Amino acid sequence: GMRFQVVRIEYAVETTPVTVPFETLIQYSKAMDPSETKIATTGQMGTAMWTWRVTYRNGREVGRVLLSEKVLTPPVDEVLLKGKPASGAHGSQIGQASWYDFCRINGNYAANLSLPFGTVVTVTNLDNGKTVTVVINDRGPYGVPGRIIDLCDAAFSQIAPLSQGVANVQIAW
Repeated sequence: GMRFQVVRIEYAVETTPVTVPFETLIQYSKAMDPSETKIATTGQMGTAMWTWRVTYRNGREVGRVLLSEKVLTPPVDEVLLKGKPASGAHGSQIGQASWYDFCRINGNYAANLSLPFGTVVTVTNLDNGKTVTVVINDRGPYGVPGRIIDLCDAAFSQIAPLSQGVANVQIAW
């Protein structure tokens, strides 16, 4: 005879609270000594609620799709005032790095929303101290608060395992 296997597919909607990291912005002041740094505005984490559609097959989660992100309290950017250096780095920012494998050229390249193409950026993983130097050749990351740079997988793997997905970083240029 014929045998049948019953597969139960269920869908559920789940909401997850998420911490939204603040960005650190640096403003340079000619009125301050280059070695001085003052906090003009203290950064504060924001909160958001992410809503997911979760697919279960025979009671086991097999898929998850992000339906919406709702910011409940926006983060407050931390603003640092620094003495203007005579030369050297033009700025830095703290946030999250992600990686992608659609790089035009895989290697030490990255995407950023505002830095000019060709900008050389040092990316430091704040959790382990590892650094990688990349060149901006693309735009992104889009749509995820707190993400400040998208690294090619070859570059990300030098500062964290690809399986980690994102890393807490400081970028300097």
